[in-house]
Amino acid sequence: MLKTLHSFSSIGTFLLTLVIICRMWWPPQSPAVMEWIPPSALAAALVLAGWLHYKAARGNFSATLAAPSEPVQSKLRIHSAFYGAPDVGGDDNDVAEALRAMAVEGSLALDVENHSFWVSGRNLVPTDPKKDAKKRLAVKYSYGNREVIAIERPEGTRLVLPEDTFLVGELARLTELARISPLAADRVCQENLFLKTKLDGLEQENESIKKQLEPYRKAEAERTRATEILKDAPGFHVSYIKDSGNTPESLILRHISGKPAVNISIGDLASTNRHRITTSPSRLFLSAVGQDEKECRLEVEHGVRKGQIALPDVLREGTPQSLDIVIVDYEDEHGNHFQRDFALTREFDDGVTWMPGKIRLRDSQVAQKA
Repeated sequence: MLKTLHSFSSIGTFLLTLVIICRMWWPPQSPAVMEWIPPSALAAALVLAGWLHYKAARGNFSATLAAPSEPVQSKLRIHSAFYGAPDVGGDDNDVAEALRAMAVEGSLALDVENHSFWVSGRNLVPTDPKKDAKKRLAVKYSYGNREVIAIERPEGTRLVLPEDTFLVGELARLTELARISPLAADRVCQENLFLKTKLDGLEQENESIKKQLEPYRKAEAERTRATEILKDAPGFHVSYIKDSGNTPESLILRHISGKPAVNISIGDLASTNRHRITTSPSRLFLSAVGQDEKECRLEVEHGVRKGQIALPDVLREGTPQSLDIVIVDYEDEHGNHFQRDFALTREFDDGVTWMPGKIRLRDSQVAQKA
């Protein structure tokens, strides 16, 4: 009704204005009577028009206030959103309300962090879901009339919705290409199987080589260990004292290097025959203090005639080509077992020189360097 009156008022004011202008161009016969009529009519028309305009404006303003505002519908729809670490026993917080509040304009960009989920002054993630654990944001969303999409983003990354349609389309294209290309996929599988078989064969060959090299590795480790032990192996000289009538045949052992020598045992004499050697005492000990020396009585039993014989006489029976060797066994204070060969040489005065060979570990081929 107010709109109709407003329309009539506007038309009437326009027509009355035209009439007044015409009367001004063609004045009436009685100007005295008509002088006050046009202004009065114009004033009345303007008052009426102003009142009708005011009422119409009031009506439109009230209608505007009374009419409820329709909410803006976002094309981006968040169906569900959860943030937490449920896979490792942590909390899983419902943060869909916060994402919906951010997605009112059809898009959303969010840093995936513990403090990113505020809405209406509330923090939907008030505490860390799981300390020292990597959290994730799981979202189900749709855009426009498209199907629902489920995505996940780890903590410390950025979530952008909707996703790039080009990339989504490329993914769909590649998926379709893989579906319609079974021969290519089968060929790739066959090549992978061939490579895997070849790799397995190489691994087996490698294991076989390792097993073959294992004895050499152990031998090298043993050689290294023996070399370290032999660096400080006990060393001593052996001197021969011949029977002078007043003193019996004997040996003097003198310490010259390395650690103390314990449990020193003189072995048999290997010559053209094997002759048994016994000492008294049978076991000797040499300390590493100064040049410690010990003397022991020597007895040699002939290997053929089974009787006692002097050491020079045994050597005299040998040939120039014979090699007369005595092996001496002993240990250090740590229980390491050593052997040393002594080559015996008879002098013109029936003295016997004991020439020491290299020290070696017993049951080992490693010997001390000269």
